[in-house]
Amino acid sequence: MLKTNQNYKLLNTSYLFPEIKRKVALFSSEFPNITLFNLGEGDTTQPLASSVSKSMIKKIEDMSSDKAYMGYSDPLGLATLKSQIASNYNNSYAKNFDLSEIFISDGAKTDLFNIQAIFQSGMKVALQNPSYPAYIDSFVINGNANDLVYLVGNAENKFVPSLPTQRVDLMYLCFPNNPTGASASYVQLKQFVDYALKKRTLIIYDSVYSWFIEDPRYPRSIYEIPGADECAIEIQSLSKIASFPSLRLGWTIIPQKLLAGSFKRREINNIWKRRQQTAFNGASIVSQAGAISALSDKGLKECDKNIKYYLKNTKLIKNCCEKIGLECFGGTNSPYVWCKTPNKMTSWEFFDFLLKEANTICAPGVGFGSLGEGFFRLSGFAKNKEVLNATQHITKAFLLLK
Repeated sequence: MLKTNQNYKLLNTSYLFPEIKRKVALFSSEFPNITLFNLGEGDTTQPLASSVSKSMIKKIEDMSSDKAYMGYSDPLGLATLKSQIASNYNNSYAKNFDLSEIFISDGAKTDLFNIQAIFQSGMKVALQNPSYPAYIDSFVINGNANDLVYLVGNAENKFVPSLPTQRVDLMYLCFPNNPTGASASYVQLKQFVDYALKKRTLIIYDSVYSWFIEDPRYPRSIYEIPGADECAIEIQSLSKIASFPSLRLGWTIIPQKLLAGSFKRREINNIWKRRQQTAFNGASIVSQAGAISALSDKGLKECDKNIKYYLKNTKLIKNCCEKIGLECFGGTNSPYVWCKTPNKMTSWEFFDFLLKEANTICAPGVGFGSLGEGFFRLSGFAKNKEVLNATQHITKAFLLLK
């Protein structure tokens, strides 16, 4: 008899961002003439770079030709794009990866979720708290709800948690972190790598926000840490820097040298390769053409303009929050500002206050885990004019709290 996967019943009744949209829609239906400022989403607002869009248009035009038309492509990704990624890692981090170690995806979120499917359920999984909510949902769906070990992030450790106090099989890390904006130093990240090497733990490293790191004290890739290619998988995306949220393009690096758990060298790489060949038909050829352009020297310069634009917004937000007396984290090397709510308000109480009194949308911290309660996240991905208006409204609204 066909039955529901019971793990779905263990999920929270609603995902954070749809719940935010529901509340905002309700407010807008009641007050249709009020303009809202959205600093709650991590959705980009800058358009595609012209060189990127031109390369995709060219690919579409090629596809209308008998000679250049392509059907199914390699589910592991175009060799040209993988060569570009390998070259960038070599130039930036002096790290050489074979093309067989680079897997092109339709975005980081897909691989962050699917990678668990190649491991047995019942493994001990360490997860930062607070963290991106899709992580925990994926653990629950894959049958690991009772085997989660939380890595405590708080104001005292500036949301860079300590090592697990017990052995774990798998550990998800995200730096700069979503939602807290925290970055791990070389010393801090080396501690996680050394732990993983000693315990044969596998690290899944979400480095989607690494492009925003400007301070050389913080690594942009986990592979800058010696030995990381023996214990870590790194997942990347072009969504935030090249305006690809709806175009969908990312990649995952699975080194042949991985030695986690009972796996031998090359084994995890080979299993993931088999999984992708079975369950994935490859990222869009058009998106891959755009990615090749985005990762070129010219494309990266254009992407850097986006990064600086969003970081300028984030600086404005953080300055505003600090001036009105809020305790803030992140806001540098990251597109997010993470703040403690005033007057001991809960995350959702503050969300309602900010929506009503400042007409500004934030992301309530509790939606990122239990330790996010009493905090909220503001995003620098909005338009600059929207950020300026929001900060003015927030400043005025806080006069009501005094």
